[in-house]
Amino acid sequence: MKMKFATSTLEGKIAVMERYRQGFDRILFTDIFSGCGEYKEHPTSPVWNWKDFDYNYPAEPKLVPWTFETFPRDINIFIRDNKRGMARPCYFNQEYVWFVTGKFTYQHLADHCEHSLDNGKTWQPCGTYES
Repeated sequence: MKMKFATSTLEGKIAVMERYRQGFDRILFTDIFSGCGEYKEHPTSPVWNWKDFDYNYPAEPKLVPWTFETFPRDINIFIRDNKRGMARPCYFNQEYVWFVTGKFTYQHLADHCEHSLDNGKTWQPCGTYES
């Protein structure tokens, strides 16, 4: 599991404790001497024993824009943004996705749009999550 902070530095340790102080209580810990490196959810308030334990938070998944290869080939796909409403893509290539209203880059879709594969019942970001 990828961790959010680099706790090998003092700044990383401070960032973990600061996040905990801000109310993010799902903190993980691992026993440094066990050698397994497996993080588990801490059952109580941490005691901040950095000598024997490491504390951290899971890294938040990062949205990666689609590419020509990963763009959904589903005939039922709708894409919407907050300015133009929703539309079906007409054509796409290595750089752009075309709609009746214009063409957009894959990065623009990830930054400003959502997609639906069930006729608008549920919406997801335009991209793939990488952990």
